[in-house]
Amino acid sequence: MLTPEILVYSYEWHVSQSKAFIDLVIDPLKTTANVSHKAWSDQELSVQPAFENIVFCQLLPPTTWLKSTPERIVWIPMWDNVRAYPQQWWDALPKNLRIVAFSEAVALRSRAAGLPTLRLHYFKNPADFSPAAWEGERVLLYWNRCGMISPSFLALFCQELHIDRLLFRADIDPGIDARAHYTLPNRLGNTRVETLPRTATREAYWHLIQEANVVIAPRLFEGAGMVFLEALARGCATFAHNAPTMNEYIVSGVNGYLFQRQWSFQRLRAAVETRLAHVGLLKTPPFVHSLSNHQDWQAMSNLDIEAIGRRGLQDHLSGYQAWQDTLSEFVRFVCK
Repeated sequence: MLTPEILVYSYEWHVSQSKAFIDLVIDPLKTTANVSHKAWSDQELSVQPAFENIVFCQLLPPTTWLKSTPERIVWIPMWDNVRAYPQQWWDALPKNLRIVAFSEAVALRSRAAGLPTLRLHYFKNPADFSPAAWEGERVLLYWNRCGMISPSFLALFCQELHIDRLLFRADIDPGIDARAHYTLPNRLGNTRVETLPRTATREAYWHLIQEANVVIAPRLFEGAGMVFLEALARGCATFAHNAPTMNEYIVSGVNGYLFQRQWSFQRLRAAVETRLAHVGLLKTPPFVHSLSNHQDWQAMSNLDIEAIGRRGLQDHLSGYQAWQDTLSEFVRFVCK
């Protein structure tokens, strides 16, 4: 039997910097197929390659290709990128375009549009990580990727959960408003703050954060969410915004905790001013951190965070085995 040949396209960032699609797509498909991974460029539009099986990761396949041979294409949309697309947009896609959904939110829209859909639930291998230790300090990890929470939010969190040490990564993601960036003092109340340096490899990053046993997922929405998945796989007490994909893994108060994003006058005003700036009626919209300080701090302070972390690890162990059992189905779906 011939080994399937698969060509995978993604953005340059996911080839040269982020390893998310290596973990989600490339390595799993390589178990039984020959996989080529390329960064997309507009030059590719002129000639469609001869590969029978073509996968687009996050990147929307070119319209011309969708019109000519959609049956040869698999699209892997990420919820954080497509959540604003209305159902009518999905309904207009070619009915033989195949969708791999790493989020139930994506799968619901894809299936409603009548598209062939494979729902996958990705889990990390806990054996690849050092387990969280609970014998000593409470150590929090937060990466300020998009300014999701403010310094005052962090201070409240550390106070209510009796955090001894905060490992803080300050560098924001490309394309994020520069006003999201901030630095922290050496202490937030009784919590010592250590600002993490940039690292050249994932291994070096993991070495820096291995003492963390509490983690705040850094973004409002995720396509998969490698930071919080790695935290769950280590048995950390994991806190995240109540939205996909975090709430597709975390049951609040059981194997993690979900923050609520409540409406407020400040948030409403920011939304209106952002819209006015978009249509040119306001020069610069204000910057507002996505999650306000109005959370149920009493409920959080009463959590048994060690038990939550251990349950998260337990669920991840069984989830990882289920993920492994779907890999052959993944290859078959891509190579139809």
